[in-house]
Amino acid sequence: MLCLFTLLIGIALFCDVSRSSAEEHVFAGVGSRVLLPCLKTPLPHGVNRGTTVHWFKIFSKSAERSVWRSEKSGLEFWSSLTNKRAKAHQPRFHSGDFSLAVEDTRMSDAGRYRCAVSYDRENFQRFIHLHVMQVSPVTAGPFIEGSSLTLRFSASDWPQGARVSWLQNGIVLQSSRKYQIRERSLDIKDLDREDSGNWTCQVSYQGHTARVSYTLEVLGISSPPSSGSVVYGSLGLPATLPCVFSAGLTPSHTGWQWRADSSVVPVSRAAPSGRDASLLIPSVEFRHGGVYTCSGSVHGKRIERSVRLVVASVSVKPSGLVSEGKSVSLTCTLSDYSQVDRFEWTKVTANSNQTDPTDPPKQASVLTSKGAKLGGLNSDRTFLIPRVSEQHAGEWVCSLYSKEILVGQIPFQLHVTGQLQGSALAQSSNKVAAVTLLSFLFVVLLLIALLMYRYQRKRARRNLHFPGLEAVRTEQSKKSREEKKSAEALKEDGP
Repeated sequence: MLCLFTLLIGIALFCDVSRSSAEEHVFAGVGSRVLLPCLKTPLPHGVNRGTTVHWFKIFSKSAERSVWRSEKSGLEFWSSLTNKRAKAHQPRFHSGDFSLAVEDTRMSDAGRYRCAVSYDRENFQRFIHLHVMQVSPVTAGPFIEGSSLTLRFSASDWPQGARVSWLQNGIVLQSSRKYQIRERSLDIKDLDREDSGNWTCQVSYQGHTARVSYTLEVLGISSPPSSGSVVYGSLGLPATLPCVFSAGLTPSHTGWQWRADSSVVPVSRAAPSGRDASLLIPSVEFRHGGVYTCSGSVHGKRIERSVRLVVASVSVKPSGLVSEGKSVSLTCTLSDYSQVDRFEWTKVTANSNQTDPTDPPKQASVLTSKGAKLGGLNSDRTFLIPRVSEQHAGEWVCSLYSKEILVGQIPFQLHVTGQLQGSALAQSSNKVAAVTLLSFLFVVLLLIALLMYRYQRKRARRNLHFPGLEAVRTEQSKKSREEKKSAEALKEDGP
């Protein structure tokens, strides 16, 4: 019986030693943070008191170097292998977690590690094999639209049975005309702007997965990002067709072509400004509608992008000034309706809380799912106002939607005349008449004053030449006044 008990204890000890010495594989990408696990469960009693933790990197069966060490006193020691990039979290020791965290993982960190823990009179150890991975392009950038690229997956060492798969922005890739998947590389043909993003190599081994990524930026024409974009230009207003190359690129031989009615016509434009080769149409007309193609050369690659110009306008019936109380209809007309499935009418209102003059004006939606707020009736691209009022006057916007995405806005002005405007005109006319009358009276008074001034000057000049005559006149005038006073006094006394 004693022999059987001893045998069972030996088997248990052997299993525990085997479990402790089993090697665990961990995968990490270059530059990432990796955790080398070293766990002890169930948790031994008193493991947090007087615990010594020592991490080693194994170079051979007989050679290993210290990476990080924590003594019973709590003091920590680092080696030059990781230069303080590796550390275990001491507060977690009480839960049996002695894992080592390595920051900014490098290829030189790959290899086998040993975790040795001593507490009281007991000790245990764990073995970890760290595999460091990297995804990088075979050729150096920049990577231009239309070119090809090969991404290579490299690892410090490769465990037997590990499998690799490739993902773009989280989506698993399959071999196709554009993508050629090999064992540890990926060929990408005919690069375009949509290929920009994260390209990931996923490694699966023993039920665990690890990923390492490379962020690819494809340079070319950044705006618009792809061909087929649509610009909605308002009739009579300027419109800009974008063609902006990626930052850092200096395109050469840039130009535009216009395709309309099955003919291709070169379009002249001002000299390009750096990477901006956009085309400005000063005043849009309906004949300008069609497909425009911008092109330029970068590092020997010819890049082009097509843009469709759709001409839009808003017509008002009746045209011209609309009388208050009358019916008016607003119609949004496009040269191409294929990309628009919904119209929405809005009226621009002043922002009462606006303090910065550069703030955009508010747009109060006129239509709701239940009807219209300002008494209007919506019918597809036409908006009918049965009785127009002063509140309808001002700036309006016809908004164009494609699959609930706003793709264009067409502004226009609605002019409304009514009683208030008529009285304002009358008041203005009265003010003009009053100002005219006052001006006339002022001129008359000025003439009278001028005549009196001239008369006084003539009289003064005459007296200067005949002073005796002036004395006689003065004496006669005095005598005449005295005789008049005497006659008035006799009348008052009576007969």
